[in-house]
Amino acid sequence: MESAGPSSRAVTPRRRWWSAARTAIRHVRESTVGAPALTTSLVLAVFLGVVGSAQVRLVKGSLPYVLHPDDTYITDAARRILQSGDLNPHWYSYPTLPAYIATGSLALGLIHASGEARKALTVRDIGSMSGAYYRPAAAVQVVREVWILMALLAVGATAAWAFSLGGWRVALFAAMVIVCSPVWLAEAWTYVNVDTPLSLFIAAGLAHLLTSLDRNSLRDRSIVPGMLCGAAMASKYTGALLLLPCGVIIWSRPTRDSVLQTVMLGITAVATFAALSPFFFLDLPHFLDGLAFESWHYRVRGHRGAREVAAGMPQALAYLTDAVSQCGTGLSVFAAFGLSVLVRERWRAAAVLTAFFVVWVLFFAQYKVHFNRNALPLFMLFPVISVLGAVRAYDAAVIAISARRVTRDPRIVRAMVAATILAAASIGSPGAQALERLTALPDTRNQFAEGAALQLPAHAELLIPQQLKFSSEGLPKQISVSVVDLTKEPSVARWLQGKPGSPHFALLPRWDQSSLWMQHVVTAMQPGVAALGRQRVLVLYSGLPAIPGARISPNPEFSLVRLER
Repeated sequence: MESAGPSSRAVTPRRRWWSAARTAIRHVRESTVGAPALTTSLVLAVFLGVVGSAQVRLVKGSLPYVLHPDDTYITDAARRILQSGDLNPHWYSYPTLPAYIATGSLALGLIHASGEARKALTVRDIGSMSGAYYRPAAAVQVVREVWILMALLAVGATAAWAFSLGGWRVALFAAMVIVCSPVWLAEAWTYVNVDTPLSLFIAAGLAHLLTSLDRNSLRDRSIVPGMLCGAAMASKYTGALLLLPCGVIIWSRPTRDSVLQTVMLGITAVATFAALSPFFFLDLPHFLDGLAFESWHYRVRGHRGAREVAAGMPQALAYLTDAVSQCGTGLSVFAAFGLSVLVRERWRAAAVLTAFFVVWVLFFAQYKVHFNRNALPLFMLFPVISVLGAVRAYDAAVIAISARRVTRDPRIVRAMVAATILAAASIGSPGAQALERLTALPDTRNQFAEGAALQLPAHAELLIPQQLKFSSEGLPKQISVSVVDLTKEPSVARWLQGKPGSPHFALLPRWDQSSLWMQHVVTAMQPGVAALGRQRVLVLYSGLPAIPGARISPNPEFSLVRLER
């Protein structure tokens, strides 16, 4: 019979430490894998559904007005295709896939708008998209909703590969951070652009690569990644950079089929691009002219109104600064730790993401024009690495504190560490601004149009300055509307005198008060009595503040004035 000596049963400090550490690790693992993929998907779907519904409300509140000058490039191409039947866009600064998506969406929107109109609409009823507002607005609403859907699907695809790397916590928190990104929010709903479909196909490509790291079939290494690369290229030419992480996957674990897989990857990508942008071959001279122009445009000429940064390291640092600002300074601090964790846990995934991030920054660093939307795919990648670092820092802190037995209740330790990590990550976060944007009021012109029947008497005369870019379609039909250019109208008071006994009103913009016509107009910021020339007027309504001097303002500031006789 063996005796139990002190050396076999004594509980040393080291044994206590390891026992506490094992308990903490068990709690961490349970919190990481306790929520299955289905539960995470459902929570993510609900969250993205709420964000999407808020964006659809913003679209409805802003239409029919154009919010971005670049919107016309794709939407007007879609209009021309529908009205002419010619699938050749005859313009190749952008690939044709976004224009084709917009064409199909606009066709559905026209059918939808016709079902709500007083008469059947035809493709000829679609007005030019290069003006101040769309006609019919309901048709364009469907196009913008399709872009919102693509932006949300891009977040979902990013969350999918984030889940494969760090579990449900990384997936959900990364999705929340991406949604708060100012660039993502702007690209998702304010206008039809090429960066949203590009980010969707790149996110889908990275999701396929990172969720199939251990597969080595031709389908998983060449066919599917090549099709997603081709779709990304057909959305924006820079989508070709997705080929590099695909090649990293193949050659990070080479086999006898690696050469064949690489060749098939390139062939599939080019074939998909050609199928989605067929005039690459059918109109090759103009296609090459478009590419040459864009290269000269970004590298030599520059872009009027755009920020310009010296090519090279200054431009690369500018995009890195943008990535930090989109994610938040506090959370970005965890990015280095997250990358180190990923290198230790899954070095091939780290190689894929690092290669993609570096090649994207280096490519755009050669240009002097700086558009932060060019880095939208990076703004969806960087939060995942940062959140992964924050989550792993939380795990490490819980293990370390639990091992010291600061408290017997592990829930107190987890709550304390979580509060600290969240407080640090919230420093510089754009979350408050994102919430403000998602809950913004409708365009002030739409607010006025909805209340015009209450603000104005029947058969009123209403002067609308051209500077407001106001659509009178939403106003009551009994109101007589006159649109004038105030820069060519020296005396608005003369118009207000009008016919005796006829009530006269005017909508007066309030920005750019240094302009010539504003010297004849004095209005009040708030409802009250003001002056218009030598006439006393009553300010009945004031719009929300706008950006002074803005050429296109989503919420122009104006006042409704009435002549006091």
